[in-house]
Amino acid sequence: MKPVQIFRSNSSVFQIRHFYVKNYRLREFLSSNSNWSNDPHHCLWFCSRCYQAVRKYSMENKQKETFMIAGLGNHDLPGTRHSVGMQLVNKLARFLTMDLKKNRDCLGFVGEKSLSHIHLVLLKPKQAMNINGASVLKTAKKHNVPVANIYLVHDDLDRKVGKVGLKEKGSAGGHNGVKSVIQSFRTDSIVRVRIGIDRPASIDMVSDYVLQKFRSEERAGIDDAIDQGILKIAQHIGARTGLSAAQIFQIIEDSDKIENCDKSNEGSEVT
Repeated sequence: MKPVQIFRSNSSVFQIRHFYVKNYRLREFLSSNSNWSNDPHHCLWFCSRCYQAVRKYSMENKQKETFMIAGLGNHDLPGTRHSVGMQLVNKLARFLTMDLKKNRDCLGFVGEKSLSHIHLVLLKPKQAMNINGASVLKTAKKHNVPVANIYLVHDDLDRKVGKVGLKEKGSAGGHNGVKSVIQSFRTDSIVRVRIGIDRPASIDMVSDYVLQKFRSEERAGIDDAIDQGILKIAQHIGARTGLSAAQIFQIIEDSDKIENCDKSNEGSEVT
């Protein structure tokens, strides 16, 4: 298709290439006025509407980048320390009004939604923690998510309760869920959001400790850490896309909180 010339003034010409005018009236106008683009005076009234149509068409058809957040944990033990990553996914799903539906192909519960600036996929693997890498890999392939756009959220024994960190690559640090994901993707360049759960008094107590629920006095700190984790993900995506955290998940960056969201541990799952 030949370039369409749009005259905004005698000295300003816009070249719009490969643009198909969807609007019936615009197509009718173009077909009945084949020489309109060669006559600035003939099309002066038309240029503003056509330019706006081009911009709207471009914005609506712009490909949104897909990001995936995978909350690691044991699905059958949702409120435990080891499943704090799933608690974050639950909260974000509620905040964004996303249903997490059981997906056999992905071996877990999956939700997806097109937001204002990105396409978001949420995952809670149904498999046990030490083999959930297969679920993350299958979901990434199904939704065409590059490994660079995957965010793992998991518990961290080496951080105090309520402390949150973000790591872009490196070893699993002894976490079996992260280790499984690294083995499945054959790379350790996967972004991780680590939520502190602290260590028990003895190393022999770790296995039982991570499968326990948070104490009542710890809950407020964990809820705050989940908010901080969501904010860190939004900020990290924003830094890569040139957007603010508020533009990613429609959250208020200054408050450091995901406001007006139920604090319960149960997500909106559809089997």
